[in-house]
This record gives sequence, structure tokens and C-alpha cells, in this order.
Amino acid sequence: MHFFADRPSLRYYPAIFLALIALMIVGLKRMETPPEPLAQDAPENVFSAARAYADLTDLLKENVPHTPGSTANTIIRDRIAAKMTARGFGVSIQDDFTCQKSWGSCSNIENIITTKAGAAGKDTILVMSHYDSVPAGAGATDDGYGVASMLEIARVLSHDETYQNNLIFLFTDAEEVGLLGAEAFAANHPLMEQVSIIVNIESRGTSGTSAMFETGPDNDALLDIYQSAVSHPVANSMTYEVYKRMPNDTDYSVFKRLNIPGFNFASSASGSRYHSVLDDLDHVNQSTLQHHGDNGLNMVRALGNMDLTNLNERSGDATYFDFYSIFLVKWPSSFNGPLSILGLIIISGLIAQGVRGQTINAKTTLWSLAFIMLCGITVLGFTFLLSFPIGQWLELHPIDHPNSWPGLVAVIATSFLAALTVARFSYNRTNLQSQTLITWLFLAIISIALSYTIGGVTYLTLAPLLAFLIGLSVDYFQSKKTEKNLNFTFSSHAGFFVAAYLGFYHFKLLELVFNFDNSALRAAMLLVMVFTFVPIAQAFYRLSANSFKAHIAILALIIIIGSGISISTPGFTPEKPEPLNIVYVENSDTQEAFYTLEPYIAWMTGTPTEHFETMGFPDEKIEYPLHTRNGKMRPQLPSTYLALTPPQFDIVTDITSDGERHIVAELSTGHGGHELYLYFNEGAPIQSISIKGEVPLDQNRLKNGRINIGLSGTQEDTFRVRMTAAADVPFTLLLMEESNMLPDTENTKDLIARRPAQTKANQMGDRSIVFKKIEF
Repeated sequence: MHFFADRPSLRYYPAIFLALIALMIVGLKRMETPPEPLAQDAPENVFSAARAYADLTDLLKENVPHTPGSTANTIIRDRIAAKMTARGFGVSIQDDFTCQKSWGSCSNIENIITTKAGAAGKDTILVMSHYDSVPAGAGATDDGYGVASMLEIARVLSHDETYQNNLIFLFTDAEEVGLLGAEAFAANHPLMEQVSIIVNIESRGTSGTSAMFETGPDNDALLDIYQSAVSHPVANSMTYEVYKRMPNDTDYSVFKRLNIPGFNFASSASGSRYHSVLDDLDHVNQSTLQHHGDNGLNMVRALGNMDLTNLNERSGDATYFDFYSIFLVKWPSSFNGPLSILGLIIISGLIAQGVRGQTINAKTTLWSLAFIMLCGITVLGFTFLLSFPIGQWLELHPIDHPNSWPGLVAVIATSFLAALTVARFSYNRTNLQSQTLITWLFLAIISIALSYTIGGVTYLTLAPLLAFLIGLSVDYFQSKKTEKNLNFTFSSHAGFFVAAYLGFYHFKLLELVFNFDNSALRAAMLLVMVFTFVPIAQAFYRLSANSFKAHIAILALIIIIGSGISISTPGFTPEKPEPLNIVYVENSDTQEAFYTLEPYIAWMTGTPTEHFETMGFPDEKIEYPLHTRNGKMRPQLPSTYLALTPPQFDIVTDITSDGERHIVAELSTGHGGHELYLYFNEGAPIQSISIKGEVPLDQNRLKNGRINIGLSGTQEDTFRVRMTAAADVPFTLLLMEESNMLPDTENTKDLIARRPAQTKANQMGDRSIVFKKIEF
């Protein structure tokens, strides 16, 4: 039984097969290509990225960071409020102070809350994004994309008839320091009781498509709405399953904990610009903005007149993925187990039939199973070796390669080379029926396991399995028509190409998590594809074993060219830079000062960095006196002490009673810094602490003695701190103030001039730090 028996076109098969694979890979570009932006003169009832970008340019005309509490943030707050008022929304400001207890993060916040009453007013849609930025960048995409989208959506809706449901457009503050604006709205604002569903627009990169990467629980009904509303869907349930197990959060996380259904959209390409100085107006991608706006507008319109009561209680979870962003493939997750079991039963029946016909026996079964295992090991082994030239020979950003496609093609070609090698040296130890059926039996078992553990991931094996089973009916009728044995031609290829699509899709998707130093982990997404490829390749080599060398040569050439281009591309470029912050640190107790660097990628990955030497730092590493997660020992460049005013901690009362010490103090910045930190020594006997009446830490952090608190929005405020501690144990409080600017000195100018072109400030950015210790 052969796929290719009596087929004179056998010699053309490899070329046709390779062309189809290449076409599928090229098709991946559609997945990461958002729709074309619409111009300023687009019809008034559609979303225009050009109009949204004009709003964004007006909001961020200074193109500077705007952290909570800063003058820049207040200016942007007022501009947003004015624009929403002009669009017919009622506007109010929620001025609050709130804390995220598990993170030890607190901030003054100013949420912009805009409302429009619905005709019925029974249910309420909350559309949300945040308007603050990190200290390093202007936040033009994170989350300028969301803010500009909401402004343009509001303008478009002003031309629509009034919807039945109420609309709330919430522009949250202090998202970057712990989702604090969302926390304050959820905990304290009376409108929270009305909220029925959330649409959140976020960003984790400056380009790419607007992916709907997260929904609430019991999301089958939500996915029905999504697939009917959007025209360019990008969503899959594996992302949903993985994201809910990760520590990452967005504003929607606050509402998801309250079991409020919702849709979370984000763009994720060009991640090296995320939270950096390159998150500015010059790097806004209007196509990405168009996709965000289309999604947000379409979702509001779809939900506007819908009954939203108990939406997430109407159904269970869905299993889903998009097909080249053209349409969404979706079914209830409750189907996963039964369909997988059905596949197992059908394939087991065919195996039993093969045993009776003596085409399958214990020997062929064991060999077939061994070849599946060998194929997996070979693919992971080969791609692990490939990771050394393309992922280890030069420094790389963890997720953002400046030119990823040559490396991607090299890894895919390496996976096929491994599969072909196994197929060529295994075809004479088993037969087509045994290898095919044992392969699909193996995948059916995996599918059953996934369906009862990580249900949303099941489609990776179940969708190819269903394609194989449907193909079996074609092969069966073909065998009856030709009076020949069942040869799995259509079924094997149908299952393979579905597996290939899903494999390529998720292989590309994993670049948002791994770079080429983890090539084997990325290639794991291709395993289902290569498992299903082995029987096809074995069948081919039974008829044309001599072509193996030519196939290997072609794949080797592809690998060499792809790897060569990848290796010759610098790991960082000025447009996709390595994060590197310049930090001025001043100890007000000893009146000493120094500069240091934060080469973030180097310390996180353990990779040595030459930046200290390049920028004139001495070789000696000195212990860094502050709390840090990327290296206590680092070179330091001595500097003139500038006598920056340190943070103020003025004790109002200090009373000892019944073995406890009760301290009340006033805390404020010394020179208007954007962030204050309180670091207590490990084992400090703090029993309770509050700031402005809010508890900044949960009890576990207090009990474990890891008492680190960050305060944002501090520029113009005084914080009343109350502490209770054991009276007989002394402790130390280290106070630190950060300002998102460097002092105007010759040292600063020299360091900035020496900074390599392929590095840029990131996250906390270039800044000044002044600290002092208080002994209790």
C-alpha cells in the first residue's frame, strides 16, 4: 500500500510539497499584518487611524514621559477630558489613592471617567485603556494606541443612533505601577456596580496585529460575539490558557478577578521598543492603530444593543484559533474529550483490522512508536544545536530579533531535515498502515490528555486528528471505487497540512516569548506536524529512496543561508535596541555620588556586557547599595556630589506602649521625584503599616519580612505613614527617591555621548536616585 502507487507525477511531488509549505509560511505574514489605515477623509461612520493619530499627536505633542502625578500627565488628562466632552460624553475625574497589596505598590491616581447613557440603560459596556506611561518613554503605543482608539471610537459613535446599553469609557491612571487606576475604580467607584462587560485595549509592542488574547471564564458565548463582530480576527485559546497561568497582568485582570466577562486586545510586535524611549510618536504604526480601533468599535457596536445579563454564565469555555486572520474556527471545549475519544476508537478499530489482516503486529507497532519518539528527539536535538549559531553567538533581546525570518526558515528547515532523516532510515522497518495509524493513535491519546488538563490547547492535536478522520472517509470511498486497499493518501495529507498550519502559526507566535537562543522550545510547536510528516516521507522513500540526498542537500542549503543571514544580523540595532539606562546615585548620608549603568538584558540573561568599558567605567565592581534584581555588584563611576535634597521623613509621634512602638510620620519628596521607595531591613519587626490610610502590603509580605513599598504620583503630595513595630527590636528604613532626569553635568553629557547607538533607555529610564537611611 503506497500513497504514490501508479502515479507518474511522483517526481514532481517534492517540488509541489515544498511549494505548498512555502506558501503556508508566506501566509503567516497575513497573521502579523494589520489592515491598511484609513485616511482623514474616510467616512464619518468608520474608524480612521489617521484621525486617531491626529488625536494622539495632539495629546502627546510634547512627546515626553507622563508618569502618574506628573505635570505632563495632568496636561494629557485635561486634553483627553476635553476631547471626550466634545464628543458628547459626560466627564468626571476619580481622584484617589490606592495600593496593590501583593506588589507593595501605591499611587495617587486620576482616572478619567466618561459616560453616555443608553436608551434602556439596563446593561453597561466599559471600554478601557490607560493613559500613564513608564518613566522611559512617551507611551505613544503603550497605551497611546488604546487612548487614541477610544477617542476615535467615541467620535464615530457620536454619529450612531443611541444604543440600548450604557457606555463608560474609562481612561485609567497608574496602570504601569500596578494597575492602580483599575483597582481604584473597581473598589471605590459607584459606576462599578453597573458594569456588565469590558473591552480593554493594550499594547506590548509598537506594531503588529491587535490580538484578542484574553477573555473571561466560560467564554464560549463571548467568542460567538467576537467572531461575528470582527473582520480580521487574531485569537486562539492556547494564548488564553497560557496567559491565565502567567504572572503578567493588564487592567482587565482586576475585573476578571471579579468574574466580569470581557475582551482583552493587545499588539505585541517590535517588543524591544516596548517601555523604551522609542515608544514615541515616530514609532506609531497606523495599521496597528487601525486594527485596534476596528476591533474596539466593532465590539462596542456588537454589544451596544445586546442583553449582557449573566453573559459568562450561559456557556462553558471555547476552543478556538483563527485561520490566517480570515475567520475564527471555534467549538465548545466540552467537545474536546468526546471527539478525541471518538478518534481513538476509530483508529483503534483500524489497528485491530490491521492486526487481523496481519499488516500490523507487535514488531511493526513498536518500531512505529519508536520512530515517533526518535523523530521528536531528533527535531529537538537538531534545533537545540542550531540555537548556538543563531541564538548564542551574539547578544539577543529575549523576544525581538531585528531580522527574524531567515532564522525562522532555518529552524523550520532543520525540523524537516530531522524528520526526513528519521523517515529515510526507518521506512523498511515498518509499513505504511502501521506507521500511519500508530502516529495518529499517539496523537489521539495526547489529545485526550490535553482535553482534560489544558482544554484550550487541545486543538493543536484535535484539529489535525479531525482532518485525518474526515480524510479517512474520502480514502475509504476511493478504495471502494478503485477496489484497492485503503492507503491513507487524502487523510494523511489533510491531517498533515492542518498540523502544519497550526505548527507554523504557533511557532511564529512563540517569538513573543522566546528568541533563537530557545530554538528547541520554539520548534516544539512543530512536533505534531513532523510526527504526521514521517509516514508520508516513509511512503515516498519506499519508492524513491535515491532522492533523499537531494532533499537533504536542499534543506541544508536553506539552513546554511538562513542561519548565515541570521548570524550576520546584529542582535541589537538603533531601531530594535538593547535596554541600557544611565543612573546617577547619591548617598545623602555619606555625601558620596556615582554613576552606574543598567544593561538590563545582560544581567537578566547572565551575558557579559562591554558597555561599562565602552563608556569609561573602571574595571572594579562595587556592591550596589540599593535594592535591585539585576546584580548587586557592578562598576561605578565616581561623581561630584550634587547635594540633591533627599526624601523627607518627618516623625510626628513615636510612642511606645505595651511592648509596641507606634510611629506616625510625614513622607514627601525632596526635589519633586516621580517615585519614592521604602526598603526595610530584612527581619524588620513591622507588625502593621499604612500610608494615607491604605494598607500597602498583604500580611504574608509583613510576616516574611520582605517589606518593600513603592509610591508613585508623589510629586506634589505628603503621605502620612503609620507603623506599628515591636518596641525592643531596632530596624532600619532606607528611603529612596527617583527622578526621571539626569543632572546636567559634564559627566552626564559624556556618558550620553559614549552610549552605544544600539542601546536605548528602557522602563525606568535614565534617572537620578538619592537615598538615605533612618535608624529606629
